[in-house]
Amino acid sequence: MEPIFLIGIAALIIFAGLGFYFGLRRGQHEGLKAVEQARALEEALEDSQEQLLGYQSEVTDHFTQTAELINTMTAQYATLYQHLGKGAENLCPDGMKPLSQGVNPQLLLERLHEVQEVDEAVIEEAFEPAIDDTIEPEG
Repeated sequence: MEPIFLIGIAALIIFAGLGFYFGLRRGQHEGLKAVEQARALEEALEDSQEQLLGYQSEVTDHFTQTAELINTMTAQYATLYQHLGKGAENLCPDGMKPLSQGVNPQLLLERLHEVQEVDEAVIEEAFEPAIDDTIEPEG
């Protein structure tokens, strides 16, 4: 065989080997980039989920405290109303209509508990995922 032909075959084998080697290296590099990107996306997703859970917790705490404050205010209002009614009965002339006939404080407290149950249901619904059952799948 001629030496030029042997040099060409040797060069072809060397360049094919180099191409294969650098192709593998590049593929590994691209694979590493994809793995790093996937890890970064997973971390971002976890951070977003933690933020959402924190926000939901804050909202729940806020409305829980609001309900407690309304309970306290309602109980104080009922106590004040009863105090005013007793004072009016004791201190005012007989011709004056007593305050205690107009409002039933126990009924007021019962109504407050009913409203709280409705509020808790509204809060629970706010955190449920939205599902639209009106859209029918094609096919």
